[in-house]
Amino acid sequence: MNNYRKEKNILISNNSGVTILEMLLVLVLVAILSGLVGLTYQYIHNANVQKAGENLAAALRAARTMSMSKGTEKGRLNIIVEGGKMYYTIGDSTEKEEICNQIMGFCVYTSTGNTSTNLAPTGQTGDTTITVRFNTAGMLDQSGSGTNYVVFFKGQRAYSVLVYPETGKVEQTLFYY
Repeated sequence: MNNYRKEKNILISNNSGVTILEMLLVLVLVAILSGLVGLTYQYIHNANVQKAGENLAAALRAARTMSMSKGTEKGRLNIIVEGGKMYYTIGDSTEKEEICNQIMGFCVYTSTGNTSTNLAPTGQTGDTTITVRFNTAGMLDQSGSGTNYVVFFKGQRAYSVLVYPETGKVEQTLFYY
């Protein structure tokens, strides 16, 4: 009986390995967790692209409303890119409101000859200011600015903000490319 206990203790104390089932379980858990991290990362970037587009559309609508009520210069929208961030001011205001706070690609398309200014990613081409004006009727003022189409993009998601020159209407579209 004493020998049996000694053999049992030796077998138990030498059993320090990992079974293949335990190893597979750990690998499955690691795969699931890494997949969740990847989805969360993509979701955050998608939300940032959409938020930047929505912020710009709101700024354009506010500038259009201000132009219609107080005149073209009071409703002038300045889109400011500096240090990898994008801001806007309306009229004579010096207070900058944030459009997006991270490096993200965006393109500005103009209606004058369909030229494109590619400023992607933000901040790598230097600081710049883009001015958009509406007239008192709410239409895009083509003499002061030809900007009528801005696209934000990151990864495979893009968000476009379009201003119709004839009406001043602002339209937003989310798409994947």
